[in-house]
Amino acid sequence: MTNEIATRADNDVALTKEDVYKFFDKERKCTEAEILLFLKIAQVNKLNVWNRELHLIKYGNSPATIVLSYEVYLRRAEASKQWGGDKCWTEGSVENGDLKACIEVYRKDWERPMYHEVLFKEYARDTQIWKTKPITMIKKVATAQAYRRAFPNELAGLPYIADEIGIEERREEYKPEFEMPKEEVRTVEQDIDDLPPIDIEIEAPLEEAVTVTPSTKEALEERVKAIGAKVSGRTITEKQKNLLFAKSKEYKIDNQTMKDAILGMFKKEHSADLTSPELDQLLKWMQEYSKAL
Repeated sequence: MTNEIATRADNDVALTKEDVYKFFDKERKCTEAEILLFLKIAQVNKLNVWNRELHLIKYGNSPATIVLSYEVYLRRAEASKQWGGDKCWTEGSVENGDLKACIEVYRKDWERPMYHEVLFKEYARDTQIWKTKPITMIKKVATAQAYRRAFPNELAGLPYIADEIGIEERREEYKPEFEMPKEEVRTVEQDIDDLPPIDIEIEAPLEEAVTVTPSTKEALEERVKAIGAKVSGRTITEKQKNLLFAKSKEYKIDNQTMKDAILGMFKKEHSADLTSPELDQLLKWMQEYSKAL
C-alpha cells in the first residue's frame, strides 16, 4: 500500500493513513496529501512516529507542517561512530538584546571542532516557552543547525525542528485505546504462586507413614532447588512483556537502546527471551537510566 509504512517496533507495527487520523489528527484537519507526505517522510528516513520522532502539526486552514524531534539529530550523530561530543553555551542576555547560543561540535575524524552560533533575536517567539526558557530554546536551535552541518550525510533530508520555524511541537503522549497493564513488577516468588498445582507421585503406600530421614530431607531440598531453578528459567509472560513496553514508553527509552541494554546485560537479542529475575534487573536499570537523561 502506498499509504502505509513500517515503524521501528519489535513487531514491525504498520502505520496507515487511517491510523494517523485516529491517533494524531482526530479532527481530520489534514488533507490526504499531507498525511501521505508525512508517512513517506517517516518511511524514507526510518523515523518512529509512535516514539514522537516526527510530528504532524496543523493549525486551522494553514498547510500542515512536518517537524522533527530534537533528539533525533543527537541519536543519529552518535550512531555515525564519528561523534566526539559537543560544547554549547550562551553569551549576552535577553535584557540587553544580545543573547546568542554558541556551540562546538567534535568529530573523531576532525582535528578541530566546528563552531556555530545563533542569535536569540532571530528566532525568539512570543510564546510561553520562549519567555520562560530562552536559553534552553536558543541552545536547541543552535544545536540542531550545528549538527546538520557537522553530520550532513547522516542528517540530510531530515525536517527542521519546530523551534527553528516558529511553531510549537505537539507534546501530547500517544494514548492507546486499550488499557495498559498496571505498573506491577512481579518477582519469581509471585510467579511461583501462580503456577498450577504439581502432581507428586508418592512411592510409599498411602496407608503407611513416611518417615523423613536426613537423607530424604536432603533429597527434598535438592528437589525444591531444582524446581526453583526451572521456574527461574521460565521466560516472561505476555503481561510482563506489556509491562516492559509500558515502562519503556514511560521512561522514554527507544527500541535500539533497549536492545543494546538487553544484549549487553544478558547476552540475549530479544526481550521475549528474558526471565523474570532478568526483567526485574532490567526494570531497575531502566529507572536509573531515565534519571540520568
